[in-house]
Amino acid sequence: RKVLDDYPDNHDAFLNLVRCVGRDVKNDDIADRFLKMKRPQDHFEQYASDCWTGRDLSTLQLLAEAMRKREPRHADASFYLALCQAEQQGMEPALKSFRAALDLQDLAARRDYYYTEFARTLAFRDHALQAYGKLPDRMRSFRALGEALKNAGKMDDLQQLVDLHQKKHPQDDYVQLYQAELYLRDEQFEQADRAFTRAFAAINDLTVQDRFRYSRVRARYLGGDVLGAYRDVGPQRATFQQLAGSCWADKKTADLEKLIEAHVQNDANDPELARFQWRIEILH
Repeated sequence: RKVLDDYPDNHDAFLNLVRCVGRDVKNDDIADRFLKMKRPQDHFEQYASDCWTGRDLSTLQLLAEAMRKREPRHADASFYLALCQAEQQGMEPALKSFRAALDLQDLAARRDYYYTEFARTLAFRDHALQAYGKLPDRMRSFRALGEALKNAGKMDDLQQLVDLHQKKHPQDDYVQLYQAELYLRDEQFEQADRAFTRAFAAINDLTVQDRFRYSRVRARYLGGDVLGAYRDVGPQRATFQQLAGSCWADKKTADLEKLIEAHVQNDANDPELARFQWRIEILH
């Protein structure tokens, strides 16, 4: 604070102050100090994301409100305010701020990030199903909320979300993706594998596929098709490690031997091979 008293535009000093405030350190001067900077918008995202990561919602809300006061059409300010409101004030004010952020944000990738983070907060607060019908982009909403519920382990809520979305968008390929997760939860491994296969074929996005790859491999493994999973689901090194780890944990010696044999033919230089070859000796 002493540095900022003399140099109010010192970015590093302000960032350090943001990181110091909290339950035991007052933050009532944060907004005024933020607005004294020459171009606070240049660093707002760094300050805000730092607060969000540390879950300092009080300071984050002060910063977001100050940023909106300085620049009413600042999309990130409305977005971070929405996150704070979802955590503290409830869904309705959060949805209002979130819609404002979307209206102001032109970058598709940034809008995707907004949906992802907002969905995580809604899922944690058990507001996902309520929010689904109130968010402006139903397809983005379904994808973000579905993944948030899956990652939070709220599979009953995910089932309800899938049922809601499928009524109006039965051709959405992401329905198959999340339905596959539900089949896996219900130990319907063949149905899960078929649903994952259809979804992966239709969703030509390696980033999305990578986030669901573990579940797809798991479904095939639990269905008894270890070599099929290794053959069909890439990248093979990652799939080998997952399958080999599962075989080792479940003491499936024969499956592990066949898997190692296949992997030696495809990737003999994989350093993980030696570890699992040694584990075969232990299992014997």
